[in-house]
Amino acid sequence: MKLKRCPNLHYYDGDKYSACPHCAAAKNEPAPKPKPVMEPVPEEPKPIEAPKPIEAPKPVEPPKPAEEPNAEWRCSCGAINSGKFCPQCGSPRPVTEASEEPPHVEEPVPVEEPKPVEEPKPVEEPKPVEEPKPVEEPKPVEEEKPVEEPQVRKIYYQDVVENAADPVSCDDDNKTRVVFEELEDDYVLGWLAVTNTSSKGRIFTLTSGKTTIGRADAEHPVNIDLHNDRAISRGAQGTIVYDPLNRKFFLQSAGGKTFIYVNREIVLTYTQLEPYNIIRIGETELVFVPLCGDAFSW
Repeated sequence: MKLKRCPNLHYYDGDKYSACPHCAAAKNEPAPKPKPVMEPVPEEPKPIEAPKPIEAPKPVEPPKPAEEPNAEWRCSCGAINSGKFCPQCGSPRPVTEASEEPPHVEEPVPVEEPKPVEEPKPVEEPKPVEEPKPVEEPKPVEEEKPVEEPQVRKIYYQDVVENAADPVSCDDDNKTRVVFEELEDDYVLGWLAVTNTSSKGRIFTLTSGKTTIGRADAEHPVNIDLHNDRAISRGAQGTIVYDPLNRKFFLQSAGGKTFIYVNREIVLTYTQLEPYNIIRIGETELVFVPLCGDAFSW
């Protein structure tokens, strides 16, 4: 892949396109045709040269027999002699080629037989380029069905009649009885409303005897989760308790790393909450609005 950049700062594959396809698309022009893909040409195998014939070694000529030492010989002065020197001119007897020692002939080295030439391997044809598989469209996400809230079953009275359909609600003596069913005790006790930060205006409902405040995670669940405030440590940092006998609210410290303040007073153990007190934890401030009190309580 050869990456190129056009004058309009578009990047495209120079090996695939001869011009910028992005500029052509912006001008509503047809996209440039991709360059043809050149298939590799298989190389022809080189012809194998035949091995040269091995020349046989030349035969060694046998040495000539040496002349006898007392044989007559003719000197350059014309005198015939039989000794080593000419008595007339004093020239030495010429040495014949036969008297020389024959040269040392080395034995011929045995010629190794040539190894058989391996046949060249056939050139593999290039594999065809596989077409890209079509991208499957993502399946539509099914909408989650809303969870049906459990219906609140109330206390009711039932008159016993003859042939009643529900035998549990009847006595054997044909008297009226009270049938008690399950009741929800998760009543609204009050509210906490955020007055600052990005969660300004968010409302939390106090619906149980004890309500924990902090920043939740997988190991530390809390009832009121201020997860947008990173200044709050993980886990419960405080607990709001409602006293139904005296109809009062209290704020307790949960012993976390983040301090809790009520009207800018730090809470070390517990303090009583009054209507419209400002609770500060981390960078978040919440106003306390009670529902239960001296005028009304569940």
